[in-house]
Amino acid sequence: MALLVLAACGGSGGGHDDDGNEPPPAGVERPGLGDSKAAPQGAPFALPAGVEVAGPIKGYSVFVPENCAPQEPPQGVGDLVRICLPLRNTTNTTGNPLPITVTIPPGFVAIAEDLHTQNGVLVQKQTVLIEPGRTIYLPLYLFCLNASRSGSSPQDSFQLGPILQYADFQELFALLKDKELNRDAPQAELQGAVWRLSEGDPLSVEDRAYIASLPARRD
Repeated sequence: MALLVLAACGGSGGGHDDDGNEPPPAGVERPGLGDSKAAPQGAPFALPAGVEVAGPIKGYSVFVPENCAPQEPPQGVGDLVRICLPLRNTTNTTGNPLPITVTIPPGFVAIAEDLHTQNGVLVQKQTVLIEPGRTIYLPLYLFCLNASRSGSSPQDSFQLGPILQYADFQELFALLKDKELNRDAPQAELQGAVWRLSEGDPLSVEDRAYIASLPARRD
């Protein structure tokens, strides 16, 4: 088993949407969300010392798993954006090197290099352990932030993006924190909620009722 931690270096501030605390006024786009073609904005993050991205970040498909091999068990939830994240623990195997744990926080965004492809967001924290000297290939399932774009494919390339700090997204992540999400089940209801937020609309009464109905996490 391998461990990976993406550490956020920033937090939400107060006051206005560019600080991440209020929905945008009507007609104002959030960068990289909805129909915006700008780069997503949020808190920066850095991989922990001793961990590096080990190659191109490509789209992931269960139909061609050999493109992401040898792979770790998939993490995250989402139907439309899936990436293969290659990570390497660069510490040597002499002496007493330790495994490195990587935590990917909710709000982490994978940025599609092609503006026709959806950017993806993680809605629950994920962790993975990387042993010294080892490279892992981690399938990561994400929710789409751009309803008008196409879903990911193995031909797509991605970059590690920021961690969304918008207050409405942070509320969504808090509501989902202790919920059990089935990675293998369709996620149309939650995807609709993410799309609403990405377009500047609030969670609906139906969104909140659906989230409340989800079972508690077993771990």
